[in-house]
Amino acid sequence: MASTVKVANISPLVTPDILRRMFEFLGEVTELVMNASPHGDGFKEATIEYTTPEAAQTALHLSGTELGDRILLVTHARPHPLHLDPTKWDEMSRTVYVGNLAQTITQDEIATFFGSCGPVTFVKLAGDPTQATRYAFVEFATIEAAQAALAMRGSILGDRPVVVNHSKNPISKPVVKEDEGSAMRKVEEASRRQEAGAHDDDDDEMNGDEGVQGLEMAIDGIGITETDREEAIETWIGSQKGSGQGPRKGSIL
Repeated sequence: MASTVKVANISPLVTPDILRRMFEFLGEVTELVMNASPHGDGFKEATIEYTTPEAAQTALHLSGTELGDRILLVTHARPHPLHLDPTKWDEMSRTVYVGNLAQTITQDEIATFFGSCGPVTFVKLAGDPTQATRYAFVEFATIEAAQAALAMRGSILGDRPVVVNHSKNPISKPVVKEDEGSAMRKVEEASRRQEAGAHDDDDDEMNGDEGVQGLEMAIDGIGITETDREEAIETWIGSQKGSGQGPRKGSIL
């Protein structure tokens, strides 16, 4: 269990000493580091390390506590995902977390509510239907729109004041599967490219193998299912055999 917590949404009026005194009530603090928020919103963030994981776990209960003129958000500290794709970093910077939503709220209502901040590109509603409230993630077209959405914190949506914070993760979106016709057209195009790039007759022994490998790469790249993949390769092999080409010795199939 981790011994470090992250504290976000800290008022600019709060000093490290004030924050340390507050969190030392829960256990011995070995290190406290406070910095300006990386989001450029004028607030501060801090990481607080305790001597024991139990103290850090207890500190999580301070989330939602008012300090100065802000409501603290306390979570387990996690290392930055440095391996994250730059595209995902961009998506995350344009995404906000929205909490305290009524069970009856819909994604369309959320999109309309935040539409005044800027174009909304995606809304993902989540949470346990058996609980009193739910939460959502809203992705905007621009970082500026996401920043504007933070000012909606406390505004009434339905019959509840919403909680709005920067999202710590990009939205996990469903993969859109291509229709069968479009997928097969790409397979056929890959086949034609392989035929056009075939070597001269003295390299015929390699052509079949290279053609199949190239076709497999093309199929993998467009997300066809394993069953469709095998069928497409078999169809291609059949057409090549009919033309006197196709896999020969050393074939991967």
